Amino acid sequence: MIKKLAIIFLIAAVAVVVFAKDKLIELSVEKICTDITGARFDIREMKVDLLKPVVDIKDLIVYNPEGFPGVAMAEIPEVYVSIDLKRSLGGEILLRELRFNLRELNVVKNAEGEVNLETLNPLKDRRKGDDAEKTGNIPQVKIRLLVLKAGQVHFRDYSKGVAPSVHTFTIGLDETYRDIDDIYTLIRLVISRAIKGTMVSNLIRLPMDEVNKVVKGTYDALGTATDTTTGVLKGTEKTLADTVGKVGDLFTGVLGGGERTEKE
Repeated sequence: MIKKLAIIFLIAAVAVVVFAKDKLIELSVEKICTDITGARFDIREMKVDLLKPVVDIKDLIVYNPEGFPGVAMAEIPEVYVSIDLKRSLGGEILLRELRFNLRELNVVKNAEGEVNLETLNPLKDRRKGDDAEKTGNIPQVKIRLLVLKAGQVHFRDYSKGVAPSVHTFTIGLDETYRDIDDIYTLIRLVISRAIKGTMVSNLIRLPMDEVNKVVKGTYDALGTATDTTTGVLKGTEKTLADTVGKVGDLFTGVLGGGERTEKE
């Protein structure tokens, strides 16, 4: 009986420790995200595996600041982070992979003509991200691989009356980017790709220098990989044709004395 109680107590203690660990990390992540962006974050569910190590966030909500109608600025059903723990122990956080699924981005222009996205620190602060990291309370983060998805962008304009004009844009974004050197560039990249081709892109000014470098670097790498693949395929095609030709010559020699005869 005592042994069973001890086992139950041990299981309960482990469950409490695991839950407390995840909850503490969750609160820390929410605070860090709020410090970086200036917006309030709410994580509905988060699981942390310290052995891999990975962080899996479900249902992340980014709230609008005061003065903007509506509740959520963004709804993000999934954020998956794979961390290079060995490299991250030196102070700079290195993410092997970041999957970011932006289901909805709600852009609001209030009665005063202000746009909610422009209240975010990475848009207000025109500095490069690495400069902001050096002088502010911003963690140094580098991302090797970003898998970015975006579903819809909604734009509500309250500047012309109480009832807003509403525009919805279906994005269907599914893109991959590499080698992002700071958190400001990450946020600017996500927003710029989500609003690209919509009327919202004409409303806000994004610092795009570092974003453009990431986009160009990714497409350059993709082009190099495509050229390499094409070269391999061409080489394989030539080798296969030569082999088929040799086999054909062999059978012709055996069956027809080495002379090929074409019928009319």
